[in-house]
Amino acid sequence: MTSNYCQDKVLWFPVGKKEEVQMEISLLERKKIKSIRVGISHVDFNTAQGALWYDWLMSVLSKKFDLELCFDKYSLDQPSNSNSANNSLCELVELFIYKYGHQFDHLELWKNPLDKFIPITSSTNIYSDELVFAASWAIFLNKKVNIGGIQAGDFEWLILLIHSGLLRNVTAIRLDSEGDLWSTNTQFFAQSIRSMLKENGFKTLVFDNAPTISMESV
Repeated sequence: MTSNYCQDKVLWFPVGKKEEVQMEISLLERKKIKSIRVGISHVDFNTAQGALWYDWLMSVLSKKFDLELCFDKYSLDQPSNSNSANNSLCELVELFIYKYGHQFDHLELWKNPLDKFIPITSSTNIYSDELVFAASWAIFLNKKVNIGGIQAGDFEWLILLIHSGLLRNVTAIRLDSEGDLWSTNTQFFAQSIRSMLKENGFKTLVFDNAPTISMESV
């Protein structure tokens, strides 16, 4: 039986480790896995070999699996103000869609847990939020979009997205069940979001059993 591997974890492939990638592919094929979630590191992409690495990686993986790309603008082991962060999240997503769009249909954008919510005012422009802008643009370019890394502290932010109508076109929201702001009321938070989505006529899914997001070698 084929495993729904996309729901299990995110695979991170270190730049230049082609032999390790091939070993992981062999392992996945033995398990008859057909789809995988692949981490795209903003920091890795902006290294000297980053662009060439993703050229090779996308070509190899797309021939074997259905791909869901998980975009992390902020390195998991470097501060978000790293000098290597040369592109905006939207620019990186756009580049991948234009360059590799024929190789994947789904993508997930992770909310940076360090981002502080800006109070809603009459002049609030949700598209000034980098993740919102990137998600909107990816949807416009006909990709199925998930939003990940959501914590309990993002409740007001989600309400803003619901009221704006953006989440109507988002496939799923993936909750970060081990984030610093996470409470013991995981199911209550997830159910509250589901209820609000349903009340507004949205079909957006809510995954509340998402795995810990962690950088790992294959």
